[in-house]
Amino acid sequence: MKQVLLVIALLLANMYKYLDNQGVILYEQKVNMHRRLPADDQEARQYIPAFQTSKMELLFNKMESLFRTVEEEEEEDMDMESGGVHIKIRQPELAIFKNMTEKRSVEQREFMGKNT
Repeated sequence: MKQVLLVIALLLANMYKYLDNQGVILYEQKVNMHRRLPADDQEARQYIPAFQTSKMELLFNKMESLFRTVEEEEEEDMDMESGGVHIKIRQPELAIFKNMTEKRSVEQREFMGKNT
């Protein structure tokens, strides 16, 4: 995630003179949930989705920026009648505000359902 932020920061720095110094960047972060599961553990793979996708956005202007997670709508595609189990791992909320003129940064992260 730090690499993505670094790439975004470098792109913004290079394009600084061509932009009007404000905007919104939206992107998706896709995590392979099966990567660390043992290859022979098909039962676990059955209950855990292969990929988890979360949406992030960066709002910025010349003086300030706000990087945050975007809340997604819950999908109700599970077949509850069959009695099957489906594991959904929720992305914690994140918000990072930076004021470049004052060289100040405020970070808010969700931990165990509470914002810290």
